[in-house]
Amino acid sequence: MKDTTTSPAAIQDNFVYVGQGGYFFSPYESSRASKLFNYFAQYLEGSLFDFQIGDLIGLGSCTAGDVRFYYSVQDPNEISVLGQIRMASDGTVQITPRVLRGVGNEKDSSIGLVHSGRHSAKEMLLSEDVDSRIKATVIRAIFFMWSIAASRLIGVAVGREIGESSFAVQIEAAVGLFVTMLGGYWLRIWGVEMPIQAYVFIITGLSLAYLSYKSSVKKGRGRSYTAVWSKLAKWANLAPEWRKEDSYFADPKSKLS
Repeated sequence: MKDTTTSPAAIQDNFVYVGQGGYFFSPYESSRASKLFNYFAQYLEGSLFDFQIGDLIGLGSCTAGDVRFYYSVQDPNEISVLGQIRMASDGTVQITPRVLRGVGNEKDSSIGLVHSGRHSAKEMLLSEDVDSRIKATVIRAIFFMWSIAASRLIGVAVGREIGESSFAVQIEAAVGLFVTMLGGYWLRIWGVEMPIQAYVFIITGLSLAYLSYKSSVKKGRGRSYTAVWSKLAKWANLAPEWRKEDSYFADPKSKLS
């Protein structure tokens, strides 16, 4: 660990090694205006002179904005590295990620892999591809579960009850939101050069969302934020007086709407 005090992370971002199995810590340095505002807020709430034992220990306390990370040491007998060799200014040889130049309008990218054992470049790339596909599948599955709940909240915001509609309408709403968000995320990452799949996803998702809107059960004409809060409160099983359901389930012709 002797080189950590002269590393770029230590010099530029104030990271220090704090031990305990491999933890690094960088305390948040707030501006003077931020500190004054914080003191003023503590004065108003009566906690300006409150302190904890941890406040007396610099690295032991934790405040908003602090950055900590943990690393573990791997020590295999043999490794395979995919990258490129670079000669440093001090004459030492370094292995850095390999830069892949973009063709045409494509952006440059870099790749650097270190795997335990002896592997060819093809085997390493295939292994990374499989690992990436598994992670993407898990994340998309979680995102789809989120789309089910989010589609119902969006539905009540526009006067539709997705949960009381047919199963086909519920699938249309969830899949429509999921596909639209996924296509938009791809478009944000890759920009306008993104293949046509992103645009197809967005158009398909919006179409499914529109079909679910037209086919779903109409309920309530109250304010959108009131309807969303009523749905969240109902899911949380809060007391009826907290739900504001009178506004949510109001007759469109009544004064409550």
